[in-house]
Amino acid sequence: MTQAFQAAVNVAKLAGGVVQFGATAPYLLDGPLNLTKNGQPDEPGYVIRGVGPVGPDAPGALIARHTGYVFDCTGADSLSFENISLHTDSATYPQVCFFFARNNSGAGSVHRISNCRIFGKFSKSIYYNYGAECDVLTANYFANFSTDANSKVCAYTSYNSFGLASSWVSIATGQLSCIDHQILGGQYMHAGGQSTQDVFYFDAIRGFKCFGVWAACSNSQSAGGSPGRSLVYTNMTNGPSGSISFFGLQMEASLFPPPYAFTFSNNAGICSNWTIAGAVLYPATTAFNAPALVDFLNLTANGWSVNSGNGIAIAGTLTGSYIQTLTTLSIANSKQNMLMGQSSNWTIANRQQDYWIDLDIANKSWSAVTTNLTVSGGITNNRGRMLLTGSKLEFNLLLVAGSSLSCGAGTVITGLPVTAVDYSADLHVSDPGTGLHIGSGHIVNGNLYLPAVSPRQAIVVSGSYFVA
Repeated sequence: MTQAFQAAVNVAKLAGGVVQFGATAPYLLDGPLNLTKNGQPDEPGYVIRGVGPVGPDAPGALIARHTGYVFDCTGADSLSFENISLHTDSATYPQVCFFFARNNSGAGSVHRISNCRIFGKFSKSIYYNYGAECDVLTANYFANFSTDANSKVCAYTSYNSFGLASSWVSIATGQLSCIDHQILGGQYMHAGGQSTQDVFYFDAIRGFKCFGVWAACSNSQSAGGSPGRSLVYTNMTNGPSGSISFFGLQMEASLFPPPYAFTFSNNAGICSNWTIAGAVLYPATTAFNAPALVDFLNLTANGWSVNSGNGIAIAGTLTGSYIQTLTTLSIANSKQNMLMGQSSNWTIANRQQDYWIDLDIANKSWSAVTTNLTVSGGITNNRGRMLLTGSKLEFNLLLVAGSSLSCGAGTVITGLPVTAVDYSADLHVSDPGTGLHIGSGHIVNGNLYLPAVSPRQAIVVSGSYFVA
C-alpha cells in the first residue's frame, strides 16, 4: 500500500489535512513514505491518523517490510501522528520509524506523536531527531527488538551522530540547535539484548523533559536473556547535554537488567541542570554512572529507589548540586553540594564547602583506636556516638577500662568516622564518675590529641569539627 499512502500524503502536503487509515487494516508498506519538504519553515503541517485496531499484538495496522525509514519527515513542520499501530517484518526491517531532521533551509520542527504503538525491529532507532525542536511524544508504546549494535529507541542529536540522510531533500549539516523535547507518559523498551543498546540517546542536546515513563533495556522475556547497556546514554563526544529532566522514571525489574540506568561516554565536559526525581531503578551495576572526565553542575537527584546494584557514582567533579538518596553515593570531588542520605553509604574522596544531612541513626556508633593509651585490665567499653549536620560533625566517646587508663599530653587516638578538613580545638575530656573536667585537646585529620589523663577507670571525650 506504499503508493496509496504516498498519494494521500502528497495531497495533505499541499495545504494540510488528515491522512486517515484503518478500516481495512493491516496494510503492507514495502517502501518508505516521503513526508519531506524543501524550503523555509512555517509551511502547513498535517495529521497521519489511524482509526483501526491498535495494540502491540501482531500484525498491527501497518506492517513495514523494507529498509530505510517508515516516515521520512525531513524539513516538514508541525506533523502529527495519532493512534498508529505498526509492526515490522522480522527479516527485512527499517532503520528508523519516525525520522525527523531539519532540511538545509532550517525547516523541520514542532512535531507531535501521540498514542502510537510501534513494535518491531529498527536497526538505528524507532525515533530519530536531528535538530527538530519543540517536539512532544505522548502516551506511546515503543518497543525495539533489533539485535543491531548501537540501536536505540529514541535518539536526540545536535550533530546527526548516526550519519543519516534523506532520499528526497537535502538535509542540514553540522551542529544544529536541538532543544525543547518532551515525553509525557508511555512505555519505551529495547529488547535486543546487546551491550551497546540503549533506550534514550543524547548527543549535545538541551531542554529534554520526561514525565512518568516506564522503560526497559533487556530481552529478559526470552530464554538465556541478556541486557542492553542503559536506559539513558549520553554521548559526550560532541559536548555535554544539559537541562535534562526525568520525573517518575520506572525501570523494569528485569531478570537480566542493564548495568546502568544512566551512563555517559568518558569525554570531557560539564553537564549542567540535570534533574532526576522519583525514579524507581533496578540496574545490575550502578543507577547513575559518570566516568572521570564528566563533571556536573547543578545536578538534582532526589526520591530515588534503587533496588539492585549501586546508586550514584561520579568519578569526576560534582558542584552546586542537591543529592537526596539512601542508596550508595560515590563522588571523587564534591564542591558546594547539599548531600542528604546515609553517610555510611558514602565514599567521597575530596570535599569542599559541602552541606551534609546524615539520615543514618542520629547517634551513629563508632569505636576509637586506643592502642596509644596506657591501660590496665583492658578496655571494656569503647562506645562512640556522632551527629553529622551541615558541614560539621559532633561526637561523643566513652572509654572504660577494666582497672585503669591514662596517657600523657598529646597522646593520639584515632578512628573518627569522618576525616576532619581543618583543625579543631573543640575537644574536651571529663571523668564520667566525678563529672570533673580533665582537660582540652585538639583534632587534626582523623586524630584526636588528648590532654594528660592521670590513671582512672573511665573518660568521656566530646568535640566537634568541620567535615567540609
